[in-house]
Amino acid sequence: MARSRPRSLLFWSLRVGGVLLATILGVEGVLRLALFHPGLVPYSGRLGNPEQYFYGETPDFWLLRAMIRGRGEDGPAEYAHPLLGWTSGRFDSETYSHVDELTLAGRRPVILLGDSFAACHGQLDRRFEEILDEGPFGETHALLNYGVGGYGVDQIALLGLETLKRFKGQDAVFVLSILVDDDLNRVILPFRGHPKPWIKAETQRTIGIVRLPQPLDPGEYLDQYTPNVPWWTLRLVRQQLLMSPTEMRAASGIIQMQEEMRKSVAAAILQFHDQLKAQGDEGFVMLFLNRSRQEGQPRPGSWLGWLESLLEGHQVPWVRASREIDLHRGRTGRSMDAYFTTEGPGKGHYSALGNELTQLALERGIRGTYDGPSYVLHESAARGKEGEGAYSRWERFAYGGYQEADLPHTLMRPGVAGFASQKFDLSQNARRFQALLRPVSKAEGATRLVLRTEAGDVAEFMVQAGAEDLSISVPLGEVRELELLAFPVEGQAPLAFFLIHPSLDHHRHGPMLKAD
Repeated sequence: MARSRPRSLLFWSLRVGGVLLATILGVEGVLRLALFHPGLVPYSGRLGNPEQYFYGETPDFWLLRAMIRGRGEDGPAEYAHPLLGWTSGRFDSETYSHVDELTLAGRRPVILLGDSFAACHGQLDRRFEEILDEGPFGETHALLNYGVGGYGVDQIALLGLETLKRFKGQDAVFVLSILVDDDLNRVILPFRGHPKPWIKAETQRTIGIVRLPQPLDPGEYLDQYTPNVPWWTLRLVRQQLLMSPTEMRAASGIIQMQEEMRKSVAAAILQFHDQLKAQGDEGFVMLFLNRSRQEGQPRPGSWLGWLESLLEGHQVPWVRASREIDLHRGRTGRSMDAYFTTEGPGKGHYSALGNELTQLALERGIRGTYDGPSYVLHESAARGKEGEGAYSRWERFAYGGYQEADLPHTLMRPGVAGFASQKFDLSQNARRFQALLRPVSKAEGATRLVLRTEAGDVAEFMVQAGAEDLSISVPLGEVRELELLAFPVEGQAPLAFFLIHPSLDHHRHGPMLKAD
């Protein structure tokens, strides 16, 4: 009987290799079904999470997210746009005329640019434009809301540059609103659910478009631009088993992307600001904070501080919308749930109350009472209106009732030059300056306030953290100019405080008219 010859090592190697290859191909096939056809594979929810394969907020993450969710089959956005990617449908895609322009009726346009926070997503019955109409600015101003859900600083600035052209010569006020951190991160993305423009800084103050949102159809776009991953199984093993979260973040390239993002965001804001100044119009940047930032929770990166430093360093006026919510919350003791929507399609956005309070910050910016640059003390007058009639019920509700007035007028604080100052021309020879000094809640430190006329210093007051409200009344004599100066106190942190309803005998002589 013939004996069988032993199998060679090569044979067994090929056989084991074939089994391994078949296994890998089988696992890869099942994984691809779980990713792109989740209904065919049970318990595929975790495998279908794009964060298992790419670091969040990177371009490949958003491409895979769209592929998994089948967004490529949805077709173009309802209001697709060849420059911006998509719009809200509330303005013309060619002329940029707004549907509400007919309501201006001679009133001064306020152009609000931004994302879904500006658009009041989830609280459409209490949009900023309706709230402004009900308040003291409703007679003289009309807000045109150009906010579009999902926009980043790149799209906001590009739209802003177009609206600057549209409303040139119409004495409009332009508000460039930014949600920190989300609107900054979106600048590195050429695709976010739908194609969008991809920009980069050409100089420190100008941007260029690297790629337009073409093709506009997401399906066609994903045919051209997809993550370069030949083996999803190996990608999953590498990301989840062989790398720590820190290593995964470093390998994603997000650090380099965010460095480019800083340059692009800065250039976009400064180009908008430069064009605004060049055509002689007014405007400011408004910073929205999401709920976690409003609550003071730790966040990766220092985007809020970096952004405020950018605005400060380039003398761009800005207002932080969170201050009004902080003031109201400190006075009423309400939970954060009162200010943010907690469920439904608008979850995470402002509630109706949040919109009402944020509107106060918007109107504060329209008045010119900014949060920065910190070394500039801005005029606070309510544009010639005095008393309770100058303020809306929501301003009184937010700040509480005070004698003669309901709203802090001017935020004063010493700045980088050692003091803040402002000169006021008086409408007539005023006899007396009256005001209420109130330290900002949770502030630390102290500040000296000096009142000065042409004849020299006429009064000095110390404002300290935690102190009670201080009512001041100073005789001025017959003067035509008054200067207020805020000085730091040696050994103390400079303290910000509110100067509440400054009065210059307005019942006899008229209020402050304008500031240098």
